[in-house]
Order: sequence, then structure tokens, then C-alpha cells
Amino acid sequence: MALTDSIDHGPRFPHGVASNENLQAGDLPESTKVLIVGGGPVGILSAIAVARYGLESVVLERHATRLGQPKAHVINQRSVEILRQYQLDLTSLKELGLSDEESRTVTFASSMNGIEYGVLETSVSDAQSKAASPKTMFNVAQPLLEEHLLRAALKTGKVKYLRSHEWEGCTTLEGEDEEEDHPVTFKQIRSTVNIHGVGGTSTQRSIITSEYLIACDGAHARSRDVLKIPFYPLNGGPEVVLHYASVHFSADLSHFRPGLLWFILNPAGIGIFIAYNRKNSWVFSVQYDPDIIPRATFTSEFMKEQVFKAVGTVVDDYKEIGITLWKTSPKIAESYRSPRVPRAFLAGDAAHSFPPTGGLGLNTGIADIQNLAWKINAVERGWTPDENLLFDTVSSERLAVAHDNSKQSKLNEENIHRLVRTIFRPGTTAEQLWADPKSRKDIQDAIERQRDHFHSLNLVLGYAYGPKGGGDQVRRGPSDYQKECVPGGRLPHEWVKRLKTDHAGDRDRVSTLDFVNGHEFVLFTSPGLTTEQKLDIRGVPVLVVQLGREFVDSVGEWTGMMGLRQTAAVLVRPDQHIVDSVTNMRGVAELLTGYLNPTKI
Repeated sequence: MALTDSIDHGPRFPHGVASNENLQAGDLPESTKVLIVGGGPVGILSAIAVARYGLESVVLERHATRLGQPKAHVINQRSVEILRQYQLDLTSLKELGLSDEESRTVTFASSMNGIEYGVLETSVSDAQSKAASPKTMFNVAQPLLEEHLLRAALKTGKVKYLRSHEWEGCTTLEGEDEEEDHPVTFKQIRSTVNIHGVGGTSTQRSIITSEYLIACDGAHARSRDVLKIPFYPLNGGPEVVLHYASVHFSADLSHFRPGLLWFILNPAGIGIFIAYNRKNSWVFSVQYDPDIIPRATFTSEFMKEQVFKAVGTVVDDYKEIGITLWKTSPKIAESYRSPRVPRAFLAGDAAHSFPPTGGLGLNTGIADIQNLAWKINAVERGWTPDENLLFDTVSSERLAVAHDNSKQSKLNEENIHRLVRTIFRPGTTAEQLWADPKSRKDIQDAIERQRDHFHSLNLVLGYAYGPKGGGDQVRRGPSDYQKECVPGGRLPHEWVKRLKTDHAGDRDRVSTLDFVNGHEFVLFTSPGLTTEQKLDIRGVPVLVVQLGREFVDSVGEWTGMMGLRQTAAVLVRPDQHIVDSVTNMRGVAELLTGYLNPTKI
């Protein structure tokens, strides 16, 4: 999602954990292992991810306080799985947002108090979605997500988070890893940082060096220019910009139908309500053409009138929190990895800017980080003799996913606006249309065609990274997910019984994904294939998880799908994506070596 040309008339929210007072250059250390530019959810998650591998990081956030409007809100199932792998407290995070019951539906209506054209269910209540993952998606406002992630990051003791610190640029210096038996020369990254005093009245400049840089500084990222990474419109076509105005307000609208979203459709256009807390936190957005409607139109009084019309009645307890003008323009970076600074990477909106329709922007960024972080750990631990090839796969794998998600986000946006144009004819009212049987059917059919917007399980879980690091396009439609064992695909989830544990109190009933904790490769094997429980293949750790020894699949469908009824094994990467299958233990070493060795990839 791109929040650009943002004018927030409401308050900004202080972080509560990073003070702006008495800032000194000494707050910024001289060096760190990983420098992260941008302190939003993707930036903070980057710090959590590398901290899990024992790496220290510094997060630079240029704003003194957090932007007020909630912005992103849907955390999809793959993102929840990643947060779960990172052992974050999902129970308390979910409690910050809507309940499953409140997130079940999306309503299309003339107003909240008017004609209800139709209702679509989200994946929260979908049986296929529940069977596909150990957790359902949930809805939490971005500021609350950021606060939750930041607390978790700071608890690691590996993260320093600095507000009012603006990254200006970087150069590279030669350095050597003296801890290696055979020192490896690499380019240290020397970054310049502007440290702003309270109220921006003074600025100090300081320097920090790092071995890695992860740029999560958003759709208008300065980092792309510095790192020489072009940012192109989707499909290489002309830039298509849509403009929106949003008001974040407090009101108790809980007496209306529970739901994640309300699409308000009428001859004048479309408005969207997003429920963050149905009793006191909502956002209402409308699209506009700046050539027809000046930006100055969107005053507090104007936006209040729009909300009242969309609700269908006066809202007595309405209280504006903030107004934001923003625009979307689908764009994709040419690469995630800098050609100028080899250990510098983009992630999140810095790498891809989507329309908000479909909730794919933040979620794509979360998966970006999981993909990058384990590869940084692999390089740090010497798992690959040539880091360049492994780091290049960050781009080849994630760009394919970003392209697919951007296309679907744009299609969702177009379909919603096409819905209004298709349904409403000049001079007709909502009541007249609904009274006509043919028009009513046309409306309901048009709403049904929006289903992929809210049921995109294959897009969320079904993408597969292609052979040798290339990205496979998502096969089938966005909602047509099938569990399968394919190279590059995510390990399919199934509930199984764990037979023995390393730690007292471990659960007996676990997801197959729970065996892949991110610190090693994992080999799922058929019964009796090996007596080993752990392997060391040229310095790369592999955990062996054997059917009948470590776990039991009582139903057997997962076992058959994975090919483990025959003598076989499936090798899984630390990010829970499948490398490939083999039929003997010698093949495991060949497969892993071929994957990590640049002469064989």
C-alpha cells in the first residue's frame, strides 16, 4: 500500500519506547551488524528476524512520532505463520483487533443504515482456509501491530530503535571477517545519518558502519536512489495513479452488522469503511479525481458529511482523529539487492507498492523478510561458498511473488470501481435499482465476482519459488489453493502427533510447519530411512524428522501427498519452503550441496 502525498490533520502517536528528548550523536552506535532503514512493521520485523540468529541491529526511523492513521490491517495466514515461527505472542496481538466473528464478513450496501446489496465471507470462516494453516488471518491496526512488534524486538536485547534518525546515504569500505580461519574480504557499509532534535529545530550528522543494510523506508524510499535500484510501474506500462481521501474517526458503530469492511455503493461513487475497533476506531475512504475535486475540499466538515451519508444517519459520537490524502500507483523494484552495495537489500513497500485492495502489501513485506533473514544467517554461518548467488535469489524469488500480488491488488481495485460503473445508470437511485429484479440480480452477480478479493488463499499460500532460485508464477486462480508437495512451494500444513520432544511441556498436537523453526534445514523422511536425528552436511545443520519416530500422521493424507509412503525424504529450507524430494540419504547430501553450492545450483 502506498500512502503518498499524505496530509494528516490529526495527531501522531508517540512510540512510548523511544524518546526524542536530549538526542545526542552518542545515541547512534559506531557500528552494528545490520542497519535497518525505516521503523515501520517490516523494518521492526527485520530486526526481530536477524535477532533470532544472534545478530545485532539498529533501526533508524526518521519520524519523531508514529503516523496517526491505522493504514494496513489484515495479517494474512502466511504472515501469521511467519510470526508464529518467530515465536511472537499471537494471542495478545490478535486481542488488539477484531474477533473472528467480527472479521467474518464484507458487506456491500447503499449505506450502513440502507439497502444491503450482498455479503461475502472472508477466509476467517472458510473451512478450506482453516484446514490449510494452523492459524486464520486476523485484523489489527498497523500502529498496534508496530507497537507489539517493537516490544518484542526490544526484548531480544539485540535491537536498538532510534526515532528522529534519518538515513541519508551510504558508501562502502573494504573489511575482513577476522573470526574466520580464512578471512573473507567484504564491503563494509558506511551510512550517514541525520539526527533531528525535538521539533526539528536542530540536526546533527553522524556515521554508522554495518555489514548489512535492509531498506524498509516505504514507497517513496530514498534508499532506492542511493542504492541504484530502479522502481517501475507494473508490467512496464505507464504509471496509473488513483487518489483517495481517508478520515480516521472514533464512533460506536457496533450496532450495525459485524464485519471487516463495508463497501458503500451508490450512483455518486464508492466509499469504504474499515473496522479496527467497532466501538471506537474506523477509517472511511473515498476515491477522488484531483483535476475535478481540489485537495482543499477535504476539510473536517466535508469528511464528516461523507461519513454521515455513508452510515445513513447522523453519528452523535463522531470524533475525527485525522484526515489523510493519499494515492496508489502499483510499482515494483527492478531488484531487491543493490548492484552498488552487494549486502544492501530492499524489503516491503520500498520494493513493491500496491493498492490496498486485497491487503497484500504489508503481508508481502513480511514474507520478504523471512526469505532474506535466513539467507543472511546462512552466509554468516558459512553454509554457502559464494554468498552472491544465494543473495541474488532474494530478488528472483520475491520479485515473482511481488508481481503476482501487485497484479491481483490492482485487479481488485479495478473490479471494485467497475462494480459501481456496471451497476448504476445515470439518473437511477439505489432504491430503484434494488426494486427491479433484473438489476438486483446484476448487483448480486457483480458482488459475487469480487470473491477473489477476499478469498485469495492460493495467492497467500500457494506460490512456489522456481528451480535454481527463479520464481514460479502462481499456478491456478488466486483462490484455488491445493495442498501439494512441490519444489519451491511452502511445506503443506497438517496437524500431526509429536511422539517425542526435546523440551518438557511441548505440545503433542503440532503443525508440520512447527518442525521447521528457521535455524536449520529439515529433512522429513519415511520410516526407517535413517537412524540419524541430526545431520551435518559440509557444515550445514539438518534436522531429521522421521515419520513413525518423531511424529504420526493418523489420517495419512499428508504422508501420501509428501510421498513418504514409499522410501523417500523431503528437504525443507529454514523458511518452510521445499527444496526437493530424494529417495535415499546419499541424495540428501547431493541435493543440499547442489542447492547451496554455486557450481551446482
